[in-house]
Amino acid sequence: MVRISNRDYTEQYFKDHLFYVTAYLNSLSNRDKLGEFQQECMTLAIDYIKDRSLRILSLISPQREHLILDLGCGVGTLTIECAKRELFAVGIDFSNNAVKISKNLTRKLKITGNSEIVRADVQHLPFVPNVFDRIIAADLVEHLYRDQYRTALNDWFTALKNGGKIVIYTDNPDHLKYRSAFPFRLFSKLSSLFLRPIPIRPDKRLRDHVSRFTSLHVDLKSAAYLLKTLRQAGFDIVNRMFYLDVFSHQAHAYFIKRIYNLVRALPGIGSALELFACAHMSIVGKKSS
Repeated sequence: MVRISNRDYTEQYFKDHLFYVTAYLNSLSNRDKLGEFQQECMTLAIDYIKDRSLRILSLISPQREHLILDLGCGVGTLTIECAKRELFAVGIDFSNNAVKISKNLTRKLKITGNSEIVRADVQHLPFVPNVFDRIIAADLVEHLYRDQYRTALNDWFTALKNGGKIVIYTDNPDHLKYRSAFPFRLFSKLSSLFLRPIPIRPDKRLRDHVSRFTSLHVDLKSAAYLLKTLRQAGFDIVNRMFYLDVFSHQAHAYFIKRIYNLVRALPGIGSALELFACAHMSIVGKKSS
């Protein structure tokens, strides 16, 4: 079996990401030129990028004196978010295409003084031990085969300072869409009666991107597996969270979140509901001093 390699991460893959990240950074400055459905799709994408960034940064509570490592930085979204907050972040990616695009973006935003982009392999970090205060691995581990992930995890532990934290943010493979296609499609159709548009792959660009590059997600890792391997690598687990991707601007979003929280509070149901309903999850680990 031929493994996915750096060559499979084409320039188009990162340009698709850049399209939505640029829209987020520009705060929909061109929104008046879009049709109503396109506006809604763009808003969904921007809300996701915004929520993702806030979730991750709030989990690791970075301080201005911290040095942050953004693993598999892609087009530099989280490296940029850190730099905007006057935090110094180093973004690394193995793809030449990613490094080129993210460097150009940081230059355009004039934040190169608070950030650095480096081409490097997440399995073999080119840094001295005990140097980073925080490590971000957002939408990365699903791109790594298990042997690659286990090798990388040991390197990440070594790179962290004592007391430093790592956050892993990734897809939840126990979500309904991975468990069974038919119930997920049925749920999507029913949700369209209340949420417009359906908040799942809503526009052609996203659909085409997912169709073309879904094979790059070589191994979706369960929460149980991530918890186990983090502990084996020496990390203490700080917390684990699941995320319901329903955004505030969508019709009935408040009521959906309210019902979800009420059901989740029922004894014996909460954990199962999170696995079923939440498309993303995060785990924070700490390197004990």
